[in-house]
Amino acid sequence: MTTKVFNALAAATTLVGIVATAGAANAASLSFNTSLASQKTDILNAPLSVQKFNSSLGTLDSVILEFTSNILGNGSVTNTGSSAANFRLSLNSDISLKDATNNNTLFNLNASTLSSQFSVGANQTLSTPTLTATETDTQTFTDAGFLQSFIGTGNRNFLFSAEALSGIVGSGNLNSTVSTFADGFLKVTYNYTEKTTSVPEPSALLGIGVMTGFGVISKKKKWLKMANS
Repeated sequence: MTTKVFNALAAATTLVGIVATAGAANAASLSFNTSLASQKTDILNAPLSVQKFNSSLGTLDSVILEFTSNILGNGSVTNTGSSAANFRLSLNSDISLKDATNNNTLFNLNASTLSSQFSVGANQTLSTPTLTATETDTQTFTDAGFLQSFIGTGNRNFLFSAEALSGIVGSGNLNSTVSTFADGFLKVTYNYTEKTTSVPEPSALLGIGVMTGFGVISKKKKWLKMANS
């Protein structure tokens, strides 16, 4: 009889463990991407949008913004002097991402690079190869007020800007033109705690399990009596 009681208790404890585990809270994440295709600078307040967080999924704990911008450019130089001249192409752009709801700046980057030295002969024109530069930054936000602006239906909006500061650096009589292009990429990651169904207190579950266990034992005894009669 004692063995049967312990078996019933073990079964009840197992039941509690299974149900309690099913109700445990789980951390999860969800990401959305948005981008602006490469275009000629200057770019002022180009819109970028991502889907807001659906609160039915759970409680939003943090938002991670990953912002990347690539710039590329090339130039053409004409030497109007009587002798060869050396020059470099300086590719440079100030890049920003603002919060469209309040115009606050979230990211302020500078992407730049300098070419190797070129030489152009007297009364000659030379086109430079295309240069590229990339800047990226990541920020994590946990402020409750800021997180609230990401919750709901529809989109969360941002503003992308890129101002070119490129040019030709060299000596002599040089006429030059430089074209600069920029793009923008934004990844928004929502870290949240999933919603869970309510779980009865372990003590209540244990009581239910014990009663179930004893019920099984009682039924078994009745079956044995009927079989022996």
